[in-house]
Amino acid sequence: MPKGPLYIHQWFNDFDKYICSQMAVLYAVTCYVKQHRLGYLISRESILSLIVVCPILLTPDLQMTSKFYTFIAISRYLRVALFCIIMLKYHELGDTDYDRQINYIFIILVLIVIVSSGLFSEIENSQNLEDIHLDGDGSEENPILIFKDPDYFHLQFHDALYFVIVTLITLGYGDINPSNEFGQLITLMMIIITIIVVPQQTTELLRLISMQSEFRREEYKGTEV
Repeated sequence: MPKGPLYIHQWFNDFDKYICSQMAVLYAVTCYVKQHRLGYLISRESILSLIVVCPILLTPDLQMTSKFYTFIAISRYLRVALFCIIMLKYHELGDTDYDRQINYIFIILVLIVIVSSGLFSEIENSQNLEDIHLDGDGSEENPILIFKDPDYFHLQFHDALYFVIVTLITLGYGDINPSNEFGQLITLMMIIITIIVVPQQTTELLRLISMQSEFRREEYKGTEV
């Protein structure tokens, strides 16, 4: 029966709600000023914003004892994806196309690893969790977790991070495995996205490198003449 430290301090929850309230205001203003509002409402950025903001603002209790805690935790990890989308859209990642593509691939890899680790840990824990017992005084600071399988251990983020990295580099030690169909689905989606997106962006990087090499050869020939 794993026991704390699983309590999230109230100041963090208050700060999280403040950040989400600011994001909600920004979302409303953006939707108001858009010329094509319907197109924005069904866009990837808009849908992700709603998924990120709504669970935090609509749930009064953000502690692990809340029955909506899984959705709250998932929305926090998806906020990382939303931040990366906004940064890639409005921020220059380098001076040249070559530099921008390298930074873009790096951000994609970090995003896949972090979001997949967070989703995997939360899904695995929520599906295996049977009950939460509080201390005798009713305190939420050290909840006792009761899992369906007595041999299951509470999966921390660093455990899920280890699993994701080992899976992506195809080592697969087997010491951590998905224990339910939802965990398997997250793992499958992570692998599919990786084998589609990363080679595609790597091919684009190689194309930019070849173009840069041809330009430099032409520039060298012109200087030599």
